[in-house]
Amino acid sequence: MARRLPHHKLLRRDGLWRITNFRYLVKSGCDLEPNVGREDLRIQVVIGRVVQAGDRTETKDFETIPVPIGDFPLLRRNRLLRDGDLLYEQYELDEVSDVSVTLDLSPENLKLFHRFDTVNSEPIFKSTKHSSKEDSNSLFVGIGHGGDPYGIVTSCVDIFSFFYANSTFLAQLALSEAILKPEMSVYDSDKSVTTGPNQKIWLKEGVPSKDARYLAMLLFDDYALKTAQSIYLHRGPKSLQAKSWAIRATPPIKGKVKFKLKGRYYGNRLVVTEILKCDWTPPFDHLEWERDKRSRTATYGAANPETARKLLDIEPPEKISDEPGDRRTTPSELKQDYLGQRFPRLKAVPLKRSCRPEPKDRTGIRYARETVPTEEATTSSGGSGPRKRRGEVREPEGALLETSQEQRELENPQFEEKDSATNQCVSSALLLFHAHNNNIAWVDFLNPGFAKATLSSDKKIIPLCLLPSAIGEKKSAWLYSNESKSRQRVALIARVEFRGEVRFVFELEKRMAQNISTALVWREPHSEIKNSKLAELLLLIANPTSSTERKLSMITNNLQWGRCKHKTLRGTDFKRAEEFLNRLFDTTALQDEDECD
Repeated sequence: MARRLPHHKLLRRDGLWRITNFRYLVKSGCDLEPNVGREDLRIQVVIGRVVQAGDRTETKDFETIPVPIGDFPLLRRNRLLRDGDLLYEQYELDEVSDVSVTLDLSPENLKLFHRFDTVNSEPIFKSTKHSSKEDSNSLFVGIGHGGDPYGIVTSCVDIFSFFYANSTFLAQLALSEAILKPEMSVYDSDKSVTTGPNQKIWLKEGVPSKDARYLAMLLFDDYALKTAQSIYLHRGPKSLQAKSWAIRATPPIKGKVKFKLKGRYYGNRLVVTEILKCDWTPPFDHLEWERDKRSRTATYGAANPETARKLLDIEPPEKISDEPGDRRTTPSELKQDYLGQRFPRLKAVPLKRSCRPEPKDRTGIRYARETVPTEEATTSSGGSGPRKRRGEVREPEGALLETSQEQRELENPQFEEKDSATNQCVSSALLLFHAHNNNIAWVDFLNPGFAKATLSSDKKIIPLCLLPSAIGEKKSAWLYSNESKSRQRVALIARVEFRGEVRFVFELEKRMAQNISTALVWREPHSEIKNSKLAELLLLIANPTSSTERKLSMITNNLQWGRCKHKTLRGTDFKRAEEFLNRLFDTTALQDEDECD
């Protein structure tokens, strides 16, 4: 049975429907929310009823529904709905395939055009049976590829969705006047560090810290900021009074970048139906955040030790509405896995709150955790009448860590290609890197909350993990690569797509002269594994005494795991990477616990 997301009241229709298209931005007609000044903008969502036609399905009875722009990160193209309940599944289009391709996003290689524009009396891409005259003002971007200035075609709405709408807050920010002067309402430019490998963003009150990576991506780079601002400025004086207008958006990054796209070929041109992944490397490898208001520490728990402080767990909403939201409420978060998979290198950047003094008075403090159910939430900004709890759509995120001074000193050891001769973790990382660059497989290097190590290769930074210096108070020997416990072990975690399968690869630096194998973990059918579970698995794999606990964890979470012994590989980078992947994916699941290497 399909897993269900919340019920969307605006999209409630009987039966099975799918999201087929996104058209124009429209104003809701509601008053601005007091003291906020943001318009309550809507995006026109086109849905169609899915019906059975013989042995196949088709879509008919199309409707266009304005939905709050804050819902946009939730409204994936071709997502299915049943009786208003959003489903995780997408409608499968005919002749659509996943394509990995390196694109040149230099401004001179991008061409903006309207849906039915022609070149030499020929349409840039042909109409389909679902094409409508209502789309005539929709804007698209042609990306030069393979000698064709329109070799890759994608809509501006999809560009906006992928690059600028990765949370409710980000989508609303990019379409508000606040984007023109972000230092006034988003971050303090004087207290932030906006250049170099270690950057810091000092957030204004009310700005979600969980969006810090994307904010640094869009606000700290001049080109990215101007590109983001152009989305709002494109409306122009007339459009500020207009009832509807097309989104005009181009990518906030430039140069050659690898993408994973879903699309359909029309001749030699690929028309993109969804942008899935971008291999962009951020110019920073560590990001801290801070804000002006911190909880005071002088009276921390001292007033009444017997009074427990409440820790509220706000549950995801059962329903999404378009009624006005109350900004005073803690938002109810609706997390979407696919949002967290869009920029794997950006997500691999550790995000931590700045080091702060330890509270002086912690004695006697008690906490009581309280779960708060949410029947209904909204991302709408305006309107009058009874207000609902605010809703926030965003990617899943692990706990945000704080940086201690000791941890800073241990973080970020640097490795180079030459280290592959003595470090199996570096060697395996390079093989996976070559596989990714040569389009043999799609590889995402992950760091689910560990201190960071980095590997430099071909002007690219590959993120690695550094095992903790202790578990609790115990500095176990297996956390270190040497006998004196002065060097923590480096580890690799990578998500690899190859031969239509997904496996997670774990590689550890050797402990002294100990031989180790590459560990593989996967699910059947192939699906994702949460970051918190990956972090737990790495420690279970690294710990030589945890075989019983590891086996229990695999069974409990319906995971398969295997081990691939190392072998000397010869030939070109391409040949060695290909052989390495074949060996990894030919590895069968262990039936019984086997601790011998």
